[in-house]
Amino acid sequence: MLSKLLAGRDDDRDPVGTVCHFKSSTLICSASKTYSCRHMTHNAVNAENAQAKISGMPASPLILILAILCGISAAARGQNAPLQIRLEKALENARSITNVEIQYDDLLWMKKLPGERGEPSGFTNGFTRTMHVRYVAADGKYRSECRFESPQTTNITTFIETAFDGKLWSEFDGRTGHLVQQDGDGRPPGGEHSPFSPLIQPFLFLSMASDDCPVCGLRFTDLRSPDILNGLILPDAKRSNGVLHLSFPGLPRFGVNQLWSIAIDDADPDFTPRSISRTIYFSGQSPHDFQATYALSDYTNLGAYHFPTKLASTTFHVPTNKLLAPTLASMGMVTVMSIRIPTEIPDTTFRLDESKAAHIWNAGETKGYGVGLILGEAGSNVVVKRIIADSPAGAQNELDVGDRLLAIAESDEQAVPVHAGKAELPRAIARLQGAKGSAVHLTFVPSGKDDSHTRVVTLVRGEVRGRLSDGWLLTNGMKAPDIEMVVLSNRTSEHLSDYAGKIVVLEFWASWCSPCQKSMAGLQLDLADNPNWKDKVVLIAASVDDTQTLPRNTSRRKVGIKPTMYG
Repeated sequence: MLSKLLAGRDDDRDPVGTVCHFKSSTLICSASKTYSCRHMTHNAVNAENAQAKISGMPASPLILILAILCGISAAARGQNAPLQIRLEKALENARSITNVEIQYDDLLWMKKLPGERGEPSGFTNGFTRTMHVRYVAADGKYRSECRFESPQTTNITTFIETAFDGKLWSEFDGRTGHLVQQDGDGRPPGGEHSPFSPLIQPFLFLSMASDDCPVCGLRFTDLRSPDILNGLILPDAKRSNGVLHLSFPGLPRFGVNQLWSIAIDDADPDFTPRSISRTIYFSGQSPHDFQATYALSDYTNLGAYHFPTKLASTTFHVPTNKLLAPTLASMGMVTVMSIRIPTEIPDTTFRLDESKAAHIWNAGETKGYGVGLILGEAGSNVVVKRIIADSPAGAQNELDVGDRLLAIAESDEQAVPVHAGKAELPRAIARLQGAKGSAVHLTFVPSGKDDSHTRVVTLVRGEVRGRLSDGWLLTNGMKAPDIEMVVLSNRTSEHLSDYAGKIVVLEFWASWCSPCQKSMAGLQLDLADNPNWKDKVVLIAASVDDTQTLPRNTSRRKVGIKPTMYG
């Protein structure tokens, strides 16, 4: 009877098991002849109406035969159906967690990075940092707090926090005092500042990072979406010593689909991967590809949801020249310190305190409380590079461009000497910022004078706008100011007027501004989609960071865009 049933099926109507990802503009499918038990079970409900078409059999025996067929099909498919079911059940269990608070430590070691064309990179002696993360979520709202420690690098961000209250996304950088906001849910690079978050690690292959949105990682709140799988069907797995191994294509990066590989215990009824690997192919844009492997262990559970409490990561640079061996790039370890399900989380948890911010950047506009001085370096000195007209310093008119700054004092506190240097200049800039109405005392030497002409000026902090210009709003038809920029690749100086006669797209950004990263990615796509722009359109990404190291490292992958430094 079973053979008669199989013989009666048309081959061209066989359900086909596919590896399909619908997230990219190009559908990627790898087909193999399989049966869909879920599809067959669904049809069995209507078997009574179809019994006249299949050998006149009654409905009940047909349902039994279909159930047997499902068992045979699953066995023939190398556990495909059970893995897919385990995945979907794990996502369902994760969605059942409405409130959660987790704290974990993230240790990272990075190998010494080579510079471009022989120039030094940001981490010339290797780099180690420890990050303590506290993450809180309630439904679609979340807040993450990351505290960094580094024994080698003194100017690393010491504290950063991100929050989304259901309407407004905010990110605060404790080193610079910048608070970035945008309406709707933003996407910081790497998801929640750490792609190793234990709560999302079993589903890392669902990351939405692609050429369309390089910064769209995966966050725990994303798992609540009913469309998180977005058409993904796991392929057949190969069994080896009780472990199932499967690989499948992911979303495209650098024009080529990523490759994901998973190893998971065959006998485990839950979806608890032992390891997840990811390979990114740079499509000739780099002499090596990138491969990362995450080992997941010591699973625990919140209710029915299982997740790892320890994560070990390794990344390799894999030369495209197959004669060369891969080189280790980094190693990391994440350890969960505590986790709980709070009964209630106040809504104020998901809104950052704006009073701490020296500058607030929202929808491309800046506001903050300072004095309106733009500082820079001249040899071993810190000098006034620019004075914003509509600011306390501009209104008081006691300082001039080129004045040397010697010390800064907060109200009645002792003056703190100011020095030039990669770490010192950002500190000096931060000391100029503070609460509205507070006083700051500046010890300075007028331009062209020696230290015998030292003076002290007191400025009262107020709202400062126009950080990127002279403080006045440009309107349609006005001539663009001839701003000076430093090309980060070769440290040469150039002016906007150098591109007279061409269409110039000038994008201001910063390494600490997550929404800016998305705009940068958009510029790169515009360039690729419009080859006729060559020699007609110039795309300039002008960083407003306080130092050149961060924007240089961030912009390494921005192919075709001229990364510059402004300010």
